Amino acid sequence: MVISLMDIDKLTHQKPKLSFIIPRRPSPVNRKKKRSSAMKEPLQYVLGLDIGIESVGWAVIRCAPAYRMEDAGVRLFATAEQERGKSNTNQERRTFRAARRLVRRRSHRKAMVKRHLERIGLLHPGELEAFFEDGSHDLLRLRVKGLDERLSPVELAACLINLCNHRGYREFYPLDEEEEKELTAAERQEREQEGRGIERVKQIMAAGGYRTAAQMLLEDAAFAPADGGPMRVYRSHPHKADQYPLLRDMLRAEAEKILNCQSRFYPCLRQNYLTRYRKGGENRPVEMTNTEFLLQLVFEQRDFEDGPGDVNDNLRRYTGYLSALGKCQFYREENRGARMTALGDLYAAANALSQYRYLDTKTGELVLPPALARELLTAALLDAELPAKKINDIAKEHHVKANNKGLKKAELAPGCIKFLRAVRPIFEAEGIAWADVLGADPLQAQLQPDSLLNRIGHVLSCYQTPRRRQEELRRLPLSPDAAVQENLVKKLAQLHLSGTAKVCEKYMRDAVNAFLSGESYGNFQARLLAEQGRGPAARAAGTCVKLPPFPKDADFAKNPVVARSLNEARKVINAVVARYGSPWAVNLEVASELGRSYAERAEIESGIKKNEAAAEAERKKIAEIMGFTDLARVSSSMLERYRLAELQGWKSLYSGREFTDKQAVLDPRNALVEVDHIVPFSLILDNTLHNKALVFAEENRVKGQRVPLEYLTDPAGRKAFIKWVNKLAAEKKISRRKHQYLLLPDLHESGLLDEWKTRNINDTRYIAKYLRGYLERNLKPAAEHRSQFVFPVKGGLTSRFRRRWLNDKTWGRKDKDELRSLTTLHHAVDAVIIANLTPATAFIAEANFRLHRVYKMAGRRKNAEYWDLYNKDLDTLTTYFHYPRALAERSLDSERGGPDGLDITALIERLHEEVDVRFGEPGQDPDPAEYSRRVAAFYHDDPAFAATLRPILTSRKQERKWQGTLTGGNPQGAVEVDGVLLGRTRTNVLELTRKDLDRLYTNDGDLRDTLAAAFAAAQSDKTKLSELLAAQGKTEFRTNKGRLVHKVTLKGGALDNFYIKQIGAHNRSVLETSEYYCVEVYRDTKGQTKVRGIRRIDVTHKDKKLWLTCPYPAEYAEHVMYLFKNDYITVETKNGLLFEGYYQSPAGLKQNKFVGLEKNGTARKQFVISGIAAVKKYDVDILGRKGGEIRCGAPLSLLLEKN
Repeated sequence: MVISLMDIDKLTHQKPKLSFIIPRRPSPVNRKKKRSSAMKEPLQYVLGLDIGIESVGWAVIRCAPAYRMEDAGVRLFATAEQERGKSNTNQERRTFRAARRLVRRRSHRKAMVKRHLERIGLLHPGELEAFFEDGSHDLLRLRVKGLDERLSPVELAACLINLCNHRGYREFYPLDEEEEKELTAAERQEREQEGRGIERVKQIMAAGGYRTAAQMLLEDAAFAPADGGPMRVYRSHPHKADQYPLLRDMLRAEAEKILNCQSRFYPCLRQNYLTRYRKGGENRPVEMTNTEFLLQLVFEQRDFEDGPGDVNDNLRRYTGYLSALGKCQFYREENRGARMTALGDLYAAANALSQYRYLDTKTGELVLPPALARELLTAALLDAELPAKKINDIAKEHHVKANNKGLKKAELAPGCIKFLRAVRPIFEAEGIAWADVLGADPLQAQLQPDSLLNRIGHVLSCYQTPRRRQEELRRLPLSPDAAVQENLVKKLAQLHLSGTAKVCEKYMRDAVNAFLSGESYGNFQARLLAEQGRGPAARAAGTCVKLPPFPKDADFAKNPVVARSLNEARKVINAVVARYGSPWAVNLEVASELGRSYAERAEIESGIKKNEAAAEAERKKIAEIMGFTDLARVSSSMLERYRLAELQGWKSLYSGREFTDKQAVLDPRNALVEVDHIVPFSLILDNTLHNKALVFAEENRVKGQRVPLEYLTDPAGRKAFIKWVNKLAAEKKISRRKHQYLLLPDLHESGLLDEWKTRNINDTRYIAKYLRGYLERNLKPAAEHRSQFVFPVKGGLTSRFRRRWLNDKTWGRKDKDELRSLTTLHHAVDAVIIANLTPATAFIAEANFRLHRVYKMAGRRKNAEYWDLYNKDLDTLTTYFHYPRALAERSLDSERGGPDGLDITALIERLHEEVDVRFGEPGQDPDPAEYSRRVAAFYHDDPAFAATLRPILTSRKQERKWQGTLTGGNPQGAVEVDGVLLGRTRTNVLELTRKDLDRLYTNDGDLRDTLAAAFAAAQSDKTKLSELLAAQGKTEFRTNKGRLVHKVTLKGGALDNFYIKQIGAHNRSVLETSEYYCVEVYRDTKGQTKVRGIRRIDVTHKDKKLWLTCPYPAEYAEHVMYLFKNDYITVETKNGLLFEGYYQSPAGLKQNKFVGLEKNGTARKQFVISGIAAVKKYDVDILGRKGGEIRCGAPLSLLLEKN
């Protein structure tokens, strides 16, 4: 079935208020007559946007008088991540700062301990330093000795300093199941390793009956050295598989035992000491013993809420997060309020319930009676939940029908009560009636900021440190009974409820009161904005609205990747609007990886590669079973069946009956075995393996539209099924989600089903929703615009229609990766596809795809699940999109469609031809003359337009800012030999070869002699030490004296670009400085073109300008230009053009070699700027328009005192 957009045009004129309305295309007879008048008016166009993490593709599709591609382009920019390693630059800076803080705090902690020991007369200046310089003391033995015997004052101080250096592992608070899901694979692995190590330590302590950690490390065999030496082995080195993290509580208890014992010998430890308590904004005197004060110095940790430094210092640079709360977007002088409060739940409920349509069954009018609104919110408080059935029952009592069909946000209503649902069971478990907690008038009570529940929510939202949470909760009147009060404090403190709403408490309260008066949330918000002069009327002023910058407290502001991408998209939109006026509609697609960190993207990419490798192995096994010689015959359906069969042990998941004929099981055409949706697909829209089971066909037919536990009525079979499912889950053969699906009691768990459906259907993602709201609030549309002005397009649709609408030999080819490797213009082509879609046709495409999938899964028959889904989609088309029923039924007839169940035409009739004409052959830069002839022929009916067209040029964001690190993050290994600074590296000793012996840097004669003797038997200079040891049956290297060696130091070549940072009289760091700020092109005294690199460290900032600190070369005569990354340049000699495109970086400054990217290319090209070369720089704007030559100004001044 072909659904033409011309058919929708006809439908449009019958229903002028349709949400998918498209400007009418004039008939060919009238087109010529109307063109002259139409061109005088602002262009009526659809703006398509393809937003990725490093790109914004855009396209302008003219709607009238005829559809055509008016303009298109690509804007590329670097993410806020390192090119090498792709770590976030801000994150890297924070990591280094955190490391510096760790060292600084540890040093401060040790200094305070020493100072206090000197203050109470136990230590004299210089004693401790002399003790550690001796180097003959075993601190573990001293710590064990200190449990029962007298230590000298300096030995006691040494033990405390040792505990200062190694205070033990402390988990801030345990993660719940949802938080653990958000961890990356590496973080999850590290966490699991730590957990196993902690349990291992506890078992060793219990088995050995050790009193302290030091005694365990000193006496247990697990920490004995392999060579039998005196040094215990317990550090968690990277090359050790077993980790032994010691808990901080364990070490604090040990320190307390040592100090209590020593206080018998040193009475000063029992004397009181007056200090001050400085936490949580308090500053009060407090008295404690010297022992308690020393324990506090060693083990105390600042509260997370306070931030670094003195909490009473208002001028400190970094404060706690409570001081950095964002402002409300409606009452901008107010801070954002806590979300997890009773008021927060009421606000969320009012917002969600406002999405319903309330139909008076007596009058047929759409109304929201205040009495109904009040009863709904009161029920939410009393029940601490708001299920869909309760909403319908209450509405029925008021003679109102609550309709949520077609409204996606309505699905959130049952799940919006989060805080109350978590708190209620805690109070009831302590025998406190929930009604007593709510108060006599629950609704009015919970609207007050000082209600008990709101105060509890505020504490849980603001305080994350467990101790601090408990302190704040104890101040609340939770119960008159002291024991119950303490139980409530401990249970409430364990709740993982935190975070702020996007609005303040005042706004929440006003929104709830407006809802109680019968005003929907949307109407309240619109009224408030109009009162503040920020409504639609205020935005309509002017001809072309320029989008304002994003608010600094936007949720994505702290994610630099998302922030930069959206900001570049904003600039592109402003440039397009400045050129073409306000758009008629905006279609946008946001890349799925945009909201993910690099670690998450890398993990996904790694998972894809692993899955591809696994799939290849599985295809081979399937081919062997089916007797195929060609792997291409293995279909995706066979692969799916094989995976399910392997997971289920080649048995039916429902009955446990064995599949005896493997070929029949894998053959999708076989009617004996079927793949069933565990939970009907139409209910949760989950078509993954999580929701699939391989079963016999007769079992599937009997089960029907039910879940397995509804179908399995036989007690024995039901029991065996549950046992098997639990066993699969325990063995981690099935996911937690599949385990939930399989053990779902029935289909009446509407809240759970809604939650699953919401999660599975949420493809547009937060970023797309945010950008849609931002554009609708701020971008002024054309006078007659599409009712759904901004439409987010799913990525799957773009890919599908690109292949369907475009030439499969050029831009519509199946292999998108091949396009990516050839050209950057594929982003613009995707934007063209996005602009050619409409909300209605996108829905039809998705609906047909779903229906065809269910149809295929059911053995190419229309089962009950198919018709259930069909009727829902049909209702959406007729109700929401106002389709006549006949056209809606034809649109959803999947049997008459193509392979995906649908064939929809684009807005532009000859789109495949127009894309080939405008974009040319992928990867090839068109000849300008040939391009002009090509577009003149295609647009022969509008030669004036054709004359304005130029080949599309990618726009790249220049990188001119002097920012980032001046030197490498880590000190370089360096050794000075004969006055020359050489590099040095630490190398695994097993990787050494004989030729490395000359580079060995050590004074250890035993090590040198042992290595020389080992390599004497080597047959080749390339033979590794590991190979020589393996021949002797050894896996590790030991010197002749029995010392185990893991790594050695090797000398390198002379260091070139380096900076020496003097730390102390005998301490320095050598830092690498090869990062270039720019390259200067200049002429020498002979008139030749020369280049030199200007490193970041060669530039300094003073008096609001940049200065050079490196001297000019001796032959320097005249400045020509500075080259920054992504400058558009040409390099010519008398022999012709050597390079045209975007300069990237030096490739060898001594040889005058550089690399660049040609126009729309992706491959880096090397070029040379020789003495006779002429270098010119050109302006390219954000839309890719190449301007004139840029004449460079004066060079940077030389700062003489830095020379």
